[in-house]
Amino acid sequence: MKKILMAGVAAFALTAVSAQAQELMFPVGEGDFNWDSFEAYSADHDLAGEQVTVFGPWLGPDQEAIEAVLAYFAEATGADYGNARDNLFDFIASWTEETLRD
Repeated sequence: MKKILMAGVAAFALTAVSAQAQELMFPVGEGDFNWDSFEAYSADHDLAGEQVTVFGPWLGPDQEAIEAVLAYFAEATGADYGNARDNLFDFIASWTEETLRD
């Protein structure tokens, strides 16, 4: 069963700026942060083995920021995530091109 979760991701967005996929800017428990909410969210959300797909138009710095957020989400929940931006963008671009030709 696939689950799309947006709750919690927004909370992590406030602390994330940029990172490579699956790399945490700050290891959990380190830095001048209060990790209590992260630990509580992690304890309440076990999504190990689940795949979460995120649809969005992010590019450049915005894409780096959302990947940083998703890295913390994956760390907290155990879920794998994918970004469907490329497929969605390609679909819209090809559909628009075909529609304009007709």
